[in-house]
Amino acid sequence: MNKECELERQEKQKQQKQIILNLKQRLSELDDVQNMQDLKDWHMSLISFVCGFINSESKQYHYISRNRIFDGGFAFGGSFQEEKKNAKTILSSLINSVTISGIPKYNLENGISVNNSTTVNQTQTNNIDVSLIVREEIGNSRIRELEELVKKEKTRELKFKAVVKALKDFGVETLSSTLAKVILPYLT
Repeated sequence: MNKECELERQEKQKQQKQIILNLKQRLSELDDVQNMQDLKDWHMSLISFVCGFINSESKQYHYISRNRIFDGGFAFGGSFQEEKKNAKTILSSLINSVTISGIPKYNLENGISVNNSTTVNQTQTNNIDVSLIVREEIGNSRIRELEELVKKEKTRELKFKAVVKALKDFGVETLSSTLAKVILPYLT
């Protein structure tokens, strides 16, 4: 094995260990969650973290984002204890998956790095991920509304003001969760 391959393998192992440590920490934090709102906040933080290394189109991501072991029901549709139990089961499964199989190849091939070392490819991938997160959180119809607002305005300053006003109308919770999903992978 040449030196480059060995260094790449070591970097992947280091990333895998960092992810596993972070996931185990989040699992232990779940024990301190005492109500549904705290569970939802914890869950949003988890989603923001895992979107950095799991394909948002995968079933695993789907189950994590819905806090469901299987496809039954809607997100957070059960009792607090049931939802907390689901979260523990799903997170334990994710830890086992990353421990056994490593970081999913989809994201490694696209240049995402858990330690946020900057590469040209990573920058391009993160831009795509940001747009996907925004579309997921805000919704395609609202994105179209924003596009129409921008088309109507003449100057960049007026476009900016129109978008800011529209975003305020979307609500603080929507904007906060969107921004959290965008920036959290960079912080962890």
